[in-house]
Amino acid sequence: RPGPALRPPDGAASLPADEPAAAFALAHGYELAQLDRVSRLDVGGRSAEFAATAAAAAARVPGYRVESWEGATPDSLVDAYARARTRMALDVPAGGLEIDEEPWDADRVRAREGRMARAGSRVLVTAALDPGGAVAGYTELELTAGKRVAQQADTLVVPEHRGHGLGMLVKAANIVRLAELAPERTGVLTWNADENDHMLAINVALGFRVVGYEAAWQRASAPPPRDGDPGAIA
Repeated sequence: RPGPALRPPDGAASLPADEPAAAFALAHGYELAQLDRVSRLDVGGRSAEFAATAAAAAARVPGYRVESWEGATPDSLVDAYARARTRMALDVPAGGLEIDEEPWDADRVRAREGRMARAGSRVLVTAALDPGGAVAGYTELELTAGKRVAQQADTLVVPEHRGHGLGMLVKAANIVRLAELAPERTGVLTWNADENDHMLAINVALGFRVVGYEAAWQRASAPPPRDGDPGAIA
C-alpha cells in the first residue's frame, strides 16, 4: 500500500513502515532481517495430478530413488537423514539473519520424532537418495492434530545435487503420500524466504497461491536501558 516501506536485505517484498508491529520492533532496536512469503496449496481431489508431476520429475533423474516414511525414520536412513538436516540451517537463504550451525545426529532425530509423537503430530517425509544412499534432498509435511491443513516444514536439496529437479520430485511425491495417508487434509501451508527464487518457482508450478507475508526481526545487541528500566544507571 502507499507510504513508507521497510525492506529486508534480500528479496523484492516490503513491509509497510507504519504497521504497529513494525513500529514496536524498530523502537526496541530490531531490524527487518527477512520476509517470508506464506502460500497455500489446495490438494483435495488432485492426487492424480501430483502423481503425474512426481512421475515426470522422477523420469528426469534416473540415478536417484525416492523413499517415504511417516513418523520414525528407518534405521537404515537415519544417519543420512541427520546429515542432510545439518545442512538445512546453512544451505537455505537467510537474508539478514545470523544463523548458527545446527548439528544433527541420529539421537537428535529420534528425540524430535518422540516430541512430535507425544504432541499428537504426524510427520510425512519424502527423500531422494543418490546412488550411494546419501540423502540428496528431502521434504517434510507436519500434520497437527485437529487441523485440516498440513504445514510444510523443511525442504532441502543439498547443493551438490541441485539443478536436477529433485525439489519438485520430493515435494510432489510427498503430497501424493499426504492424499494416501491423510485425505482429510485438503490444503498445505508453506513459508518461504522471499529471496528463495528457486523454491518459490517450484511452489508456483505446483499451484501454491500467496496468502500473506511474515517478518523475521533480529537485534544485534540489547538496546540501551531507559530511565526506569532495571538496567538503567542513575
